[in-house]
Amino acid sequence: MKWQVVELGDVAVVDRRTAAPDEILPGTKYVGLEHIKSGGGFITVPVVSVGDIASAKFKFTHEHVLFGKLRPYLAKIEAPSFEGVCSTDILPVLPGASLDKRYLLHYLRQPAIVDLATTRSSGANLPRLNPKELEKFLIPLPPLAEQRRIAAILDCAGTLQALACRALTTLGLLSQSIFHDMFSTFDWSVEFGNVIASGPSNGLYRPASDYGEGVPILRIDGFASGAVISDSSKWKCLRADDKEIQRYSLAPGDLVVNRVNALSHLGKSALIAAVDGPSVYESNIMRIRIDPTRANNYFVLAWLQAERTKQQILRKAKKAINQASINQADVKSLLLPLPPLELQHRFAERVRAIEAKRASVERFVATTDELIATLQFRAFHGEL
Repeated sequence: MKWQVVELGDVAVVDRRTAAPDEILPGTKYVGLEHIKSGGGFITVPVVSVGDIASAKFKFTHEHVLFGKLRPYLAKIEAPSFEGVCSTDILPVLPGASLDKRYLLHYLRQPAIVDLATTRSSGANLPRLNPKELEKFLIPLPPLAEQRRIAAILDCAGTLQALACRALTTLGLLSQSIFHDMFSTFDWSVEFGNVIASGPSNGLYRPASDYGEGVPILRIDGFASGAVISDSSKWKCLRADDKEIQRYSLAPGDLVVNRVNALSHLGKSALIAAVDGPSVYESNIMRIRIDPTRANNYFVLAWLQAERTKQQILRKAKKAINQASINQADVKSLLLPLPPLELQHRFAERVRAIEAKRASVERFVATTDELIATLQFRAFHGEL
């Protein structure tokens, strides 16, 4: 049986009922774009306190699907199980009687629909999707029972993916837990500069027009704090000459530290485990090479992630509008514990075992991504 294809506006309503600030009671749940993960899923959702809300917000219930219209390529789309109010950069979509809520959720999350929303957005710096455009999207409409069957299958695949991602998070926290257990009793009396063989060295600044092809360049948006980087194939590329490549090269064992960013991300760091050929790093990053006779790179990376180290960095930060910075002297003056090298190596062995497990789980996550994309395509083409 061939499915009917209709415009979304024929079977759902983009529900823009607003609540004025004085109508929003304390204790009401509030969802902003920052409370929805890219690709879906809620981060902690706060409740409103007196004086928190200064402008009108959209109302929603557990029957709605929330669609982030600002920068729709982020795919901030989720179906709440509660009622509340949301930012006006989020569109509450209310399915009608012929449309299942979970089916609608998975339809909107498809990469093809996310791409469509992106291309139909307007605004150069802050692209937004007009609600009228969203209502024009074409959606296949099988019988409700079939919609629910499809949604159940995609829900199961999403649960599998979420469990794998949760495992990655747990593994990410494990290194810090081991670090704390092994080294929390050591004094913080040695300056970081005492274990540095080379650096800190600021990276390469080049205008945007020089990007597009050439040598891979590590940028601050190219790594998460605490990461062990072993793949440079996904980095942006930059035209650089041989002298620049030699001066700003990255090599296995290098530590990189973010020197300019918002306070919440200032000082984020990563360890270069491997690189595929020549690569460089940008000017907002410092490169540090550790003296292997004094410290282990994995130990130093874990120390950089420790809360006490982050507090040191924040105390040294030079604050400006929307960002903060640290300089080379700030980094060298950070205080760290320096346990025996043998103990550091023992810690590194345990971390490398965790990283091997992380790599395995990451491959599984990539497999589930492909699985979900395939299931979505087949589901909305009547092939599931």
